[in-house]
Amino acid sequence: MKVNMKKARTTTKTTPKTASQTKTSPKKKTNDSSTYTLSTTPSKLVASAHSTNATTARQAPDSTDDDSIHDSIHDYIHPHTEADANAAVSAFILYRAFDALSAGDYTRLVAQCTENGDPWAEKVNSQVNIVQSLIRRVQAEITTLEDYGKTRLRRVCLEVVNNMTPPTRRSPGWSICSITGVRTEDCIDVSRNSKTNSSITVDKRFSHFLIMLWLVVKFEHVCKIVTRSWLQQQNARAKQETAKTSHQEPLTVHMLCAQFEKEQQPTCLALQRAFMHGYTHVIRSLRMHIRSSDTQF
Repeated sequence: MKVNMKKARTTTKTTPKTASQTKTSPKKKTNDSSTYTLSTTPSKLVASAHSTNATTARQAPDSTDDDSIHDSIHDYIHPHTEADANAAVSAFILYRAFDALSAGDYTRLVAQCTENGDPWAEKVNSQVNIVQSLIRRVQAEITTLEDYGKTRLRRVCLEVVNNMTPPTRRSPGWSICSITGVRTEDCIDVSRNSKTNSSITVDKRFSHFLIMLWLVVKFEHVCKIVTRSWLQQQNARAKQETAKTSHQEPLTVHMLCAQFEKEQQPTCLALQRAFMHGYTHVIRSLRMHIRSSDTQF
C-alpha cells in the first residue's frame, strides 16, 4: 500500500521548565503521594512532567544545591539549539504517530524520499536523528556512572530503561532503597514483573527522576501508546456513526494522519514539553550526582 503523505509539520515552539530553574530545599518533604504517581494512560502520562515540575530539585539522585553548577539546557543539547531540539521532538512525535497509523508505510516513505533527495524527507529524517541522539546521550550518561563508582544508581537506571512499563509500582511497608541503601517506608518497586527477578525498591523521593528517565528512553513507545489510544477512540466513534447511518466511508491513512495531527495538537505539544523537561532533568541530575563527593551509591 502506497501512502501519499505530506511533510509532518512541527508544533509551536515552547520553552519548558528545567530542573535547574527550580530551587527547592532538599530537606523539605511532602506527604502528597499524588506527586509520585503515573498512570500508563496517555493523558496522565503526558501530565506527569508538568504536575511535578515544582518538586524536581529534591527528587534528583543527588539533592546537592550547589550554586557553582550553572549547566543550562544548551549544555545538554549541544550542538543543537533549543529551538531545533523542540522542533525535532515535535516532528519525532508525528513521525512515530504516522508510522503507527500507516502500519510502517510512513517510515518507508520517508526513507525512500530521503534517498531521492526530497528536502521535506531529509528534514524529517534529520529531526528524528536529533531525538535519537539525545536518547543515546542519556544512555551514555548511565554507562558513565560505573566509571565514577555509582554502581547502585546505574543498576536502578538500567532496570528502569529495560522495563516496558513506567516505574510506578508501590512497595508497601519498609524496604531498603537500592540507591541510598537506607531503610525507608513506601518505596517504588522498579523491578520487571518476572518470577526470576529480585525486587528492586527505591525511595519514592526519586520517583520523578525515574519516571522521566523511563519516558525519555522509551519515548518511541510512549508515542505509540498515545497514537494507539487515539486510534481506538476513532474506531469506536466510527462504529457508532456506522450504526446510525448504516454506511460510512472508511478513512484513508492520509485522512487519519491529518485528523490525528489536527485533533492531537495539545497532546503532541504536551509530549514535546514532557520530553524536553524529562531529558534536561535526567541529564542534569545524573551529572550533579557524578560531581558529588558522595560515592556510596
